[in-house]
Amino acid sequence: MSLTDFSSYPKTNPALLAALKQTGAEHPWEEFVATYHPMIQRWAKSANFNEVETMDLLGVIYLRLVPRMRAFVYNPSGRFRSWLARVVRTSIAEVHQKRSESVSCVTGSASVASLLSNFEQPSIDEEFASDFELRWKHARKIVRRVRKRFCTKTWSAFELSHIRDVNCQEVAEKLDMTIGSICVARSRVLAALRQDGQRDNEKNCLPVGE
Repeated sequence: MSLTDFSSYPKTNPALLAALKQTGAEHPWEEFVATYHPMIQRWAKSANFNEVETMDLLGVIYLRLVPRMRAFVYNPSGRFRSWLARVVRTSIAEVHQKRSESVSCVTGSASVASLLSNFEQPSIDEEFASDFELRWKHARKIVRRVRKRFCTKTWSAFELSHIRDVNCQEVAEKLDMTIGSICVARSRVLAALRQDGQRDNEKNCLPVGE
């Protein structure tokens, strides 16, 4: 499917787009996934990525999409479909760049345990350790606060796919969700965590790590 071929696009629902602005809106996002994810997934597959890269692309798309939908204002004279296509096109370019840059890099994310092990070395000075402890406590406070805004299934999808790094297909089967719903759940929680973190940093003037 071409990103500029609008003939097979679903009809835009302004009420649905407005409902997505609410942080804890579960049903509107379920409707959005049911309506738009098949199209987004076809776009992703048309980018000639392998299966792992396609999943990476879907994650990038929704990470861009979720926070932008909060500020999105629908213009009846414009096209939401054109705007969505631009988000997908930008995401495809980003993943292409990551692929070209990853030739000499190791992919994947470090576990919390491995990260913490670095701070157990005796060479870490007390000031640095104290700063890390402050950030760690602050992060846990934000997580507890944000977790209350989401239903159990949404949080579980985020925790399994992002924190525990479980394959999205396995998470989807375990929670009886679609791949699209997993991507959206993860992106919604991440967006909320980042927003709260930025707000608290500005409010409390926490030191920014280099």
